[in-house]
Amino acid sequence: MKTIPLFYLALICNLALSTCGASTEMLATKTLTIETAIAVAWTVMPRPPEIIDDKGVTMRLVPAGDFTMGSDSDSDNRNPSHRVYLDAFYMDKYEVTNAHYADCVTIGVCDPPHETKSDFRSSYYGNSLYENFQ
Repeated sequence: MKTIPLFYLALICNLALSTCGASTEMLATKTLTIETAIAVAWTVMPRPPEIIDDKGVTMRLVPAGDFTMGSDSDSDNRNPSHRVYLDAFYMDKYEVTNAHYADCVTIGVCDPPHETKSDFRSSYYGNSLYENFQ
């Protein structure tokens, strides 16, 4: 489990409580876990539109919101259209080819995929025919 200095935890808790309309005196009486404080801070604090992750990859913020998933026009009725809400998250700015990902695995930065096939191909990852697929 990661630890953070007490000063930063107090700052996060103070921001979280004050943003939620609570008084700072509640800090002494409320019990907040690090996870709860960070979750509240993540929800209420603005995020930068672009970051660089710990692997040096540029990522863009995808804002929270809902969208329609599935299709009513598909002959397969297993996935009808329905509304889905997603919290904000970061996604790689640039697409990654199979060859790039294999290089990342080779140097030990990335984990190899659990599956080396796709829904439509019995051999996908590690197959030179699909190195430039994204």
